[in-house]
Amino acid sequence: MMSIISLSSVCLLALVKYSQLFATKRHHTLLESLAQGILAMQDAETGSFDHVLNYPSLEVKERFRIIFYEGEAAFGLMRLYGLTGDPRWLAAVERAFTHFIRKEHWKAHDHWLGYCANELTGHRPAERYFKFGLRNFRGYLPFVLDRITTFPTLLELMASAEKLLARLEQSPEYKELLDTVNLPLFHEALHFRAHYLLNGFFWPELAMFFARPDKIAGSFFIRHHAFRIRIDDVEHYLSGLVAYRQYLIERGERHPSQPDKLEWRPVAETGWNARNVALATGGNWLITPPDSWRASGVFIHPPGFAPGRMAAVRLKEGERGLALSDVEKDTVKPAALILSDSTKAIAGIPAIVTESPQEAVMDLARYARERFTGRILGVTGSAGKTTMVAMMAAALRPFGLVGQTGHNANLPLGVAWNLASMRWTDPHIVAELSIGRMERSARLAKPDLAIFTNILPAHLEHHRSVRQIARLKSRIFLGMNRGSIAVLNRDMDEWETVHEAAVAREMKIVHYGAHAQCDIRLVNIDMEKQEVTADIYGDLTTYRLGSAGEHMAMNSLAAIAAAHALGHPLEPVMDAIGTFAPLPGRGAQFPASLGGHSITVVDEAYNANPGSMRAALSLLGSMRAAPRRVAVLGEMAELGPDAPTYHSDLAPLIEKHRIDRVHVMGDLYSGFWDLLPPHVRGSRTETLDDLNVELENDLKAGDCVLFKGSHSTGLHQFVGRLKRNPRSAQGD
Repeated sequence: MMSIISLSSVCLLALVKYSQLFATKRHHTLLESLAQGILAMQDAETGSFDHVLNYPSLEVKERFRIIFYEGEAAFGLMRLYGLTGDPRWLAAVERAFTHFIRKEHWKAHDHWLGYCANELTGHRPAERYFKFGLRNFRGYLPFVLDRITTFPTLLELMASAEKLLARLEQSPEYKELLDTVNLPLFHEALHFRAHYLLNGFFWPELAMFFARPDKIAGSFFIRHHAFRIRIDDVEHYLSGLVAYRQYLIERGERHPSQPDKLEWRPVAETGWNARNVALATGGNWLITPPDSWRASGVFIHPPGFAPGRMAAVRLKEGERGLALSDVEKDTVKPAALILSDSTKAIAGIPAIVTESPQEAVMDLARYARERFTGRILGVTGSAGKTTMVAMMAAALRPFGLVGQTGHNANLPLGVAWNLASMRWTDPHIVAELSIGRMERSARLAKPDLAIFTNILPAHLEHHRSVRQIARLKSRIFLGMNRGSIAVLNRDMDEWETVHEAAVAREMKIVHYGAHAQCDIRLVNIDMEKQEVTADIYGDLTTYRLGSAGEHMAMNSLAAIAAAHALGHPLEPVMDAIGTFAPLPGRGAQFPASLGGHSITVVDEAYNANPGSMRAALSLLGSMRAAPRRVAVLGEMAELGPDAPTYHSDLAPLIEKHRIDRVHVMGDLYSGFWDLLPPHVRGSRTETLDDLNVELENDLKAGDCVLFKGSHSTGLHQFVGRLKRNPRSAQGD
């Protein structure tokens, strides 16, 4: 197996340079053959290339392996066009760039693509090629400035980018594109990377520790994971340093004008300032903030407004997110605006223009994540994630400040704005990660520890099976380093699937639950005393549970397992668990009045699936002091074709937990209703107002009333009305 496209491209580049330096046509026939070979591997319609062929049959082994090969091939053809002027080679490069742009290859920040974009714009100064070249480096400046190992291709990328910027400076038609680049930061990164490469030189006193110092003294090495020296590494060093020297000569400089900045290190930063916001997003300040300006984070929708946060503003109609009108009418003034249109600035508010505010939020998250000094815990599962996040944060608070997910924002963009709004120096951050695009969220958060609460039949309309749900949630491990910690519920459905994924990623696995093989094992729950007895690595311990319910006991075991795995003493953790109160919509209790009767509301109305419904009914059943235990149940959404069965399966739990009365909303409860004893049946309704009438007529003083249903049923609104107006839940 061999990479013909890479070998052919390298030969092209070497022989073209030889032909130019010695003004010879000696190798033109060979150059023609090499270029024809590359064209044979290019798809004439898409512009893409085949990457690896089998030898000697030359059959395609791999259609694609790495963007590096495609950039190298295009650059080789570009250089050949510069030598011969043959339009075939330029046409092939333009076809390739159509493919590169369509596939967003600029996200790879490849140096070959940088070289090629620079030379292509010299022959075809089209806006799309300039934009590609800018995107190829603009969002990469934090990496260039912060990379602590020798990485010579970064200097090549920066050197080619400098030439592209110089061409734009001389191009009246596209000169405004320079406004999208923070030029002072770019030049700082260019100078810094060139000087940092001195760390990759084999000085004699370093080379003497090797077996044959005479073979390597005076050369260059790569040091990512180990010392390495190869001819292509040396080529990358020389190419970048020669280009940098030429850059200095052209400007009459022998060194940068501000060498003191070469020692700058972003790791000392503790939060957002004007400089690093521009660096992270690749944006340009349209209205520059004062030197003392600081931001505490970012928000993308009105509920996320908070003093000190920047507003990432959408400008196109139909886009989801924060509209400019939301900012203008809100009473909280954002610290800055992140825009994609310079005409939409608001006087008096600092504004930075980026290519995409949404992508800017993701970039801010990546930048912040690299600077967090504490450990990140990721929480996932089919139910109980938000409660687990809150309990885990409470359990870790004795050891310092804790950042945690706000507003249940657990999809990638929500994970991003939460991460971008966390304090960088907190010892712990607890992040909620949802099944949706899990891998992307995990690669953003890069958890040091992952907690699985459970795997349940939730969202089955979108996923084929519970096993598929387990596999998708297990992608959280793809964002974690090998040897990180996985805290798994040993009793959960599809434990084997999740465990297998954790083992494959070489996680350190800790189990909690009632299973005999658990490291943190549930021994007993005393519902009346709200006490849990657990076996913690062989030691029996009893502690108080501040929140009632078996599911809360399981959460507490997970919190103890995580804290123990992080090396914390457990006594303060258990004290915190003993005072932890349930969250609104997730088990919180409050007194209310309905139909003139004083009742106790158990608010589980935020959402529901079969597992969380079972836990809620168990919680209601444990409240033995109440004269009557009443369940008000809304439908469980997104359960697929078996939804009626999942609802009917709840019927035996009513008798098991000695629930006295049941009211339901929705047709999916038809089978469930038929299975209930007549004396338990309260009412079946379709609307919240009808439900209100039935409850007013049926409830009695002292009743303990559980409200539980999927968010889409609106049952949470009913509970909200009870809170705002305790005398009635009638519509506002």
